[in-house]
Amino acid sequence: MTYTGHKVHDTLIRANFSPLETTLQKYIYTGSYEGTVYIYDVLTGKTVAEMAGHFQPVRDVSWHPNLPLLCSSGWDGMILLWGPKITRVPGDPIYSDFTL
Repeated sequence: MTYTGHKVHDTLIRANFSPLETTLQKYIYTGSYEGTVYIYDVLTGKTVAEMAGHFQPVRDVSWHPNLPLLCSSGWDGMILLWGPKITRVPGDPIYSDFTL
C-alpha cells in the first residue's frame, strides 16, 4: 500500500497505527515536513484527515489510547492537541479538530 501526501526531508518522521482498543488499528497517522499531521485509512491508503497548524516539520504524533485525541510536536517548539470539534476559540491552533 502507498500512502501519499506527507513529506519527509532531512529528518526521521514517525508513522504509527491508531490504537487497537478504540480504532481497531484501521488508521496510520504521521507528521510531515511541511507542518501537517496526516491520518490514512490502512486498507485503502486514502487520506482521511489533514491537520495543519505547525510552522515547521512535525516530528512525532501520539494518539491517546482511549480518547479521540492526538498530540503533535514539531521543530517549531509547539505541541498541538487535536480532537473532535468542541467549544473553543475560533482559529485557536492549540486545539484543532478532525473527523474520522
